[in-house]
Amino acid sequence: MPVPEFTPFEGLLPSEGDPATFSPRAQALFEWFTATGAPQLAAMATEIAAALGEMSATLTQTNEASGAAQFARQGADSSKGIAVAARVAAEAARDISVAASENAQRVAGYVEQWDDGASGLVYEVGAFIYQAFEVGPAAVGTKNQATPTGYNGVLVPRSGVHIWIPGWGGQGSAGLWYRTDRPTMADLNAAIIALTDRIAALEAA
Repeated sequence: MPVPEFTPFEGLLPSEGDPATFSPRAQALFEWFTATGAPQLAAMATEIAAALGEMSATLTQTNEASGAAQFARQGADSSKGIAVAARVAAEAARDISVAASENAQRVAGYVEQWDDGASGLVYEVGAFIYQAFEVGPAAVGTKNQATPTGYNGVLVPRSGVHIWIPGWGGQGSAGLWYRTDRPTMADLNAAIIALTDRIAALEAA
């Protein structure tokens, strides 16, 4: 049974080590995934499921006529496993596409450090509520989480995606950056690479 075509991403993945190209590369990756990757994975699941249905119908008709039907049924079971794997991959692709869309819409900027003593996200003032900035992995260590009264909450990593909360920090404060658990672009890149490898394995099976 031929495996439907899957077109790999041919561009360069965004890198936290190259902030100047991070946004355009992330946009290119997102556009490929929504326009090509996710639709092809969904089509793959649909086509394999349809092929499995036709195979099952044929086996039902020939089961009583030939002892060889038992061997064919074993083949159908293998095809069913491929169909299930492809469907799981398609569902994962949709999840990644949603996450990529959310990041593309909400991650409005990227900085290397949270606070290096003179610059970093802690010195920036957000433009609107829930505006998001990603702090790169070079920002090692922890810091206190933002609370309505200041940066005095539990310890959280310095790197990761932060959102702007206007008015937090007490009287006279414009607001604070709250560290979230939202996936970073590096997380999404890793998930897409893993998914691409999984599709390649299905094609080779």
